[in-house]
Amino acid sequence: MAVIKCQALLITQTEELQFFLVTVPEQYCLKNQQTKTELLMPACMLTEADKNNLYQPAGGSVNPASFDTVLNKQHFISMDGQAVFKVAVTKMADVAEEMMKRNNLTADDIAFLVPHQANKRIIEAAAERMGVGMEKVMLNIHKYGNTTSATLPLCLAEWEPQLKKGDNLILTTFGAGFTWGGMYVKWSI
Repeated sequence: MAVIKCQALLITQTEELQFFLVTVPEQYCLKNQQTKTELLMPACMLTEADKNNLYQPAGGSVNPASFDTVLNKQHFISMDGQAVFKVAVTKMADVAEEMMKRNNLTADDIAFLVPHQANKRIIEAAAERMGVGMEKVMLNIHKYGNTTSATLPLCLAEWEPQLKKGDNLILTTFGAGFTWGGMYVKWSI
């Protein structure tokens, strides 16, 4: 198999808000050298700094650890759960829709949506916004909880017996640092 090469674009909108876009150009998609089938379609990964809704007041280079920061309990993450929920739903659905649009797919063309398993309500809201029924959503949060970066591989491993060659999958995720991404995969096994 070929190696994924990425091109990156960094746009700094303001000092406090950074927007990164990383895409995998089509010519660098993984190819099965025997069948010449494309395994990985273009992917997208983005991030935004959000100092108001998800942050840790101290412990970084701006406000290094000190006796006072520890005493004032500034080394814990602070999160506005409702705001983060709204952003997660929006961004996961946006990136999934972008993958569908780039590859001329509709909700009917998708065999499964493979979302990050952080919160069932986020998954349901993102699926609804995309027009994908829950019967097409790989869901295992009820078994394992939020397994962070292992959620997508766990879902794919669990659902592998149900996947057929040629199935269109949309993977979407949202996570630490206000990062999110999506990928279109055509199952070829």
